[in-house]
Amino acid sequence: MILAFAIGCGNNPDKAYERTMRAYEQNDWIGASLYAQEFINRFPDDPRVRQMYDVLVNCHMNLKEWALARAVCEEVVKRFPNENVRYGAELARGATFLGEGKFDEGLAAFSQIIDSTAGIVVRLRAIDYSASAYQMKASQPNAATETEWANAISAYDRWLALASIPEAASAISDITQACAGILTRRAEVWHQAGDLLRCSQAYAEIADATPFPDLTRSEWSYYSAEYLKAHIQKGNPDAPISDADRQQLIAAYTKTVEQFPDTDFGIWARVELCKLYKPIDPQKAESYLTQAVERYQKYVEQFKDTTDPHEKDVQRFYKTKIADAYFAVEDLDRAEKAFLDLRNTFGDDQNVVQYCNMKLKFIEDIRNRVSGSPVSATAELEAATPAGQ
Repeated sequence: MILAFAIGCGNNPDKAYERTMRAYEQNDWIGASLYAQEFINRFPDDPRVRQMYDVLVNCHMNLKEWALARAVCEEVVKRFPNENVRYGAELARGATFLGEGKFDEGLAAFSQIIDSTAGIVVRLRAIDYSASAYQMKASQPNAATETEWANAISAYDRWLALASIPEAASAISDITQACAGILTRRAEVWHQAGDLLRCSQAYAEIADATPFPDLTRSEWSYYSAEYLKAHIQKGNPDAPISDADRQQLIAAYTKTVEQFPDTDFGIWARVELCKLYKPIDPQKAESYLTQAVERYQKYVEQFKDTTDPHEKDVQRFYKTKIADAYFAVEDLDRAEKAFLDLRNTFGDDQNVVQYCNMKLKFIEDIRNRVSGSPVSATAELEAATPAGQ
């Protein structure tokens, strides 16, 4: 392969560069690494040699050749005195330790960057890597999990604090979206730790953070209710819900509906409220279901006669939501009718046909089980109904 490279490219750095990048873009990590190393050796003074080092490091990391990647990082640090280049290489070097499961070594490398004069983007990435390292440490056998989860939360808090300074907004193109991602990951730490109540509370807190878009906040609000439900039922959809717990869940889903009434999450929250009210107030339950279906139906009607492919996708999505809503609340007759209508409307789409056939089979099985078996249908419904969004 190296011989072919030499014959094909000779002393032409442009052809050598193009061949390297072509292999890299095609995820040919072995080929790209060989070409990049040859470029570095053959054209050491070319201004693109710095990029070749990046390619070489990334190839080794994709091949899980952590020691080789680390050696390249160390070579970059020695060869390029520029501070930004050096810190970027040190960051990648720390990541190689995580790949090997050497979390403490990785954390030590990241700590040096975090406390340095490196640019804010590099320091934020180092903090991000540190949070991931603590989470990975917590997942190891015999780990001091409570301490590591707490360390991960602290790392995310430090990221958010650093991201709040004016320099961050000018350095990161969409700082709001970046912060939203970190807040979500911070909340998910509690999920990974098995503390669903804390996870629910974390999502509830960030759902009230008004600088973020309503759609993002509606998702957080909905997940807060979902994790609360998982905490209460301990993952068992057939588990009975006490009156006090039912009121907690009603309050959580109602908050999503009231704050974000016409988002997808706000609409599906009405379906969840229908399920919660059904045993205690059937009329109110039906009212919430009607509200949800009417909102979905509005979008169906809006694109009823469209020929635009994207708009047809929107119509299909909301017709599916209607059928899933009836299914979720165990209204099997209306669910069956809705799935048949969906299948007839989009009969040329095999994915839709298969999905409808699967749901119709579930409906048939549930009816048979309910009529002739003590097995509860609730678990079947929960398993067959996708998440609200």
